[in-house]
Amino acid sequence: MRSSKSLKKSHLGHFQAVCHLSSAQISGTANGWCSAEEAGHKRTELKIREVKGIVKNFGSVFFLLVPLLVLPTVHATQIISGSGPFSTTVISSVTSLVDGIAIIHETFTLSLTGFFVGTTLGTALVVIDLSTGSGVFHGMQTFTGTANGVSGSFQMSFSAEITGFTSFQGQFTILTGSGGLSNLHGHGTIAGIVNVSGTYSGTFTFT
Repeated sequence: MRSSKSLKKSHLGHFQAVCHLSSAQISGTANGWCSAEEAGHKRTELKIREVKGIVKNFGSVFFLLVPLLVLPTVHATQIISGSGPFSTTVISSVTSLVDGIAIIHETFTLSLTGFFVGTTLGTALVVIDLSTGSGVFHGMQTFTGTANGVSGSFQMSFSAEITGFTSFQGQFTILTGSGGLSNLHGHGTIAGIVNVSGTYSGTFTFT
């Protein structure tokens, strides 16, 4: 059996060897020996450096990923307000009278400027109480031209109330489009003089 003195010497030699190798890895040289306590410190220092290296590498990857995580979401929908004037030309008109009520079927065109630049072709049903001058109209029309500078066409429904035989106020809604206006949606208000002229104003989106 080996004596306790021999064992102690053997362990001391082991720690000195570890210290010697640790010194070489840390400083790039293999000069000098150290105590068992110093060897423990050297091993700890190596471990700390390993951990720091891992953390540093992870940090580099993390900061490369962060910009991808915080990139702003791009919204395709563009919301625009638009308005302008229009003039009306009646192409044909057929009127029926029923108990003091005028029922008129019209075909007409509009010429628009402003947000919309172009013309429409549409039909409308107009109903007026001849005793009061109050009435309503509604219909459909197809626009061809540009909207906010984008070319195409779309269908639009409209309706309004008539007062004093001539003045009207109402609303319109864009339904379906084609060409550059296939993704145009919107609605708004209209006002003016029946079969003469008016103005429009609305909110529109390109999706």
